[in-house]
Amino acid sequence: MKGTRRLSIKAVLSMSFASMALLVVVIGMTGYMSIRRTGLATDFIIHDRLPHLKAGFRLDSLQRAMRMNLLEMAAVGTGAEEFETYKKAYQTKANEFQQLANALLKGDAKMGIRPYKKGSEAEVAAAEVRNKFAAFQAQGGKLIIQKKQVIAHVAAGRMDETKTVVDGILASLVRGEFDRAGKDLEEAVSKVNSQSEAQMQETISMAGAAQASSSLIFMATIILGVIISVMLGVLITRTITQPLRKVSDYLNWETRMDRESGLDWEIKDDIPERMMEG
Repeated sequence: MKGTRRLSIKAVLSMSFASMALLVVVIGMTGYMSIRRTGLATDFIIHDRLPHLKAGFRLDSLQRAMRMNLLEMAAVGTGAEEFETYKKAYQTKANEFQQLANALLKGDAKMGIRPYKKGSEAEVAAAEVRNKFAAFQAQGGKLIIQKKQVIAHVAAGRMDETKTVVDGILASLVRGEFDRAGKDLEEAVSKVNSQSEAQMQETISMAGAAQASSSLIFMATIILGVIISVMLGVLITRTITQPLRKVSDYLNWETRMDRESGLDWEIKDDIPERMMEG
C-alpha cells in the first residue's frame, strides 16, 4: 500500500473507475460470446442437421410409396388409364426421391440442404442410397415396359404374347425381384437416417457442452468482478479516509497540547473602559 499512498485521491479514483469500466466491458463481452456460441450452434442445427433429418424421413416415405405403386402396377388389369395413373404417381415420387438423394450428396440451395461432409459415414450411406435406388429404378422400368406390352398385346388381340409377358411378370414377383430391390432401398435409407440422427445428437451434445462452458466462464467472470469491485471499494475507502484521519489526529494533538501548556486564549474586550477614561 506504500505505493498507493503516494498517489493523489484523484488519481486513485480515476484508476478505480477505469478498472470498474473495464470489468463491465469484460463481463459484457463474455456474455456476448456465450450467446453468440449458442446462436451459432442453434443455427448449425437448424440449417445443417435438421434438413438432413427431414430429407431422410421424406426418402423413407417415398420409397414405401414407390414400392406400393409398383405392386399396384403389377396387379392392375389391362386398362390403360388406370395403368397410366399408377405410372405417373410412381414417376413423380421417383423424381423427388432422385432429387433428395442427390441433394444429400451434392447439396441443394433451393431445398435448403447442405451436402454431407466428404468421406463421412453419412456420405457413404447417401451414396449407397443412390446406388440402391438405381437398382430399384431398373426393376420399376422393367415392370412398366412389361405392362405396356401387355396392354398393347391385349388391344391387338395377341393373347399368346400377352400370356408370355404376364408369365414373366409373375415369375419376377415369385422370385422376389421387386421386393428384394425395395428392401435393399429401404435398408439404405434407414442407414442414412441413422447417420443423420447420430450427427444431430453429436451436434446437440457439443452445443450443450459449449453452453455449459460459456456459462461457467461467465459466472467466473462475474465472481471475479465482484471480488475486484470489493477490493477497489476498500482501496478507495482507505485512500479517502486515511488523509482525513491524519487531519483529525493532528487537530486532536494540537488541542491536547494547548490544554497541557495552560495557555488561555480568552479575549478580553477593554474598549468601553478606555472610552470612559478618556
